[in-house]
Amino acid sequence: MLQLDNAFFQCMKNTLQEDFEQYKASFDNEPFRGLRVNTLKTDAEKLASILNIKMTKTPFYDEGFYIDNNIKGLGNHPLHHAGAFYLQEPSAMSAVSALEVQTGDKVLDLCAAPGGKSTQIADQLKGSGLIWSNEIVGSRAKILCSNMERMGITNSVVSNAHPDVLCSKLQGYFDKVLVDAPCSGEGMVRREPNAVTEWKEENRSVCADRQLKILESACKALKNGGVMVYSTCTLSGEENELVIDKFLQSHSEFKLEAISKQFGRPAYTHFCDNPEITLARRILPCDGGEGHFVARLRKCGDEDCYVGELKLKPLADDNMFREFWQSQFNCDHGRLTQIGDSVIILPQSVPDLSGLHILKCGVEAGKFVKNRFQPEHALYMASKCEHLKNVVELDANDPLCTQFLKGAEIPCDKKGYCGVAVNGMVMGFGKASNGMLKNHYPKGLRIL
Repeated sequence: MLQLDNAFFQCMKNTLQEDFEQYKASFDNEPFRGLRVNTLKTDAEKLASILNIKMTKTPFYDEGFYIDNNIKGLGNHPLHHAGAFYLQEPSAMSAVSALEVQTGDKVLDLCAAPGGKSTQIADQLKGSGLIWSNEIVGSRAKILCSNMERMGITNSVVSNAHPDVLCSKLQGYFDKVLVDAPCSGEGMVRREPNAVTEWKEENRSVCADRQLKILESACKALKNGGVMVYSTCTLSGEENELVIDKFLQSHSEFKLEAISKQFGRPAYTHFCDNPEITLARRILPCDGGEGHFVARLRKCGDEDCYVGELKLKPLADDNMFREFWQSQFNCDHGRLTQIGDSVIILPQSVPDLSGLHILKCGVEAGKFVKNRFQPEHALYMASKCEHLKNVVELDANDPLCTQFLKGAEIPCDKKGYCGVAVNGMVMGFGKASNGMLKNHYPKGLRIL
């Protein structure tokens, strides 16, 4: 029940003004729930058919869909383990739409965990260019790595670095930069009602100061002519319109641009004197998604800065890896390098990584262990069935799927390393002998 005498809602009334009545009415309805199709793995029609659920398109992203709140267990579904979809609040997809990623772009997602927007960017890149995902909190960065791996993304770098260190080192490198800034989270109150009791108005100014500092760092990494999108999931004008207005006042080389995809409503003019602020967009629950703010900015500076390219370290045992590859795969393995005992398949273009805390770059193919090459889970997640010479094909409703995801051995009439696929999408691998497949699905990902 909405309590209008609550300090939070009184503040919302001042913030939203004439939109407050619509906002208040939205609390009579359930929060929105959505998923985004990973087109690197499948398409919406096939996904809906296998999941046997109704999927209705959202206005925020072409591959984003509303799903019913009563649907249970999708996080444990074999297709989720295979990376066929990402469970994501619908309006959270709007920021990447505003970025308008093109194939071949080099894109930085500066505040990336848990990875919804990074994996969405990768989906648009279609394996080309580069998606660099950064997260300053170490525990969240590990979750980010896991999601990038699950979605089968090959052209990525994941770092755990301070934004200013990262952006200073990569000055002028990126075509697009996304700053989905940490915020007070006011837009998510319908999903998390308890947040109202924990809300404090003074958190707005603390968040706004941090957001402006992140933007000051982010703009360094953007090349001349590039696009930066700033987004939050808060309703606060102090963290939205005012942050953008303050940034523009100190950065004449940036200008606001219209967002071509139509969603939400114009940003508010009652927070600042800049009439162009209406080019940014606000999303309220009555617009089909939880609260969000999105602004698109273009850099119009005079000079680009460039960074050096990564120098490749050759494999210590090239023959051992190539023998493994030729026996297991029927596709090109791409650019290779070696870090310690690990063999890495790199994206086509990677900047100099020295001095940065890198957690993941490209795909970790596997490790040299004594006199043999041992493949990693990431290698199979980044592969398609047609890439593999040995693969066990299962249906999502087959009990063997659940057994495999629990870590059990399953029957297999093949020999050696073998991919395991569900409805044509690889979800892991094992090693077959004597009619059984020894399970190599990572313990931390298994169904309990």
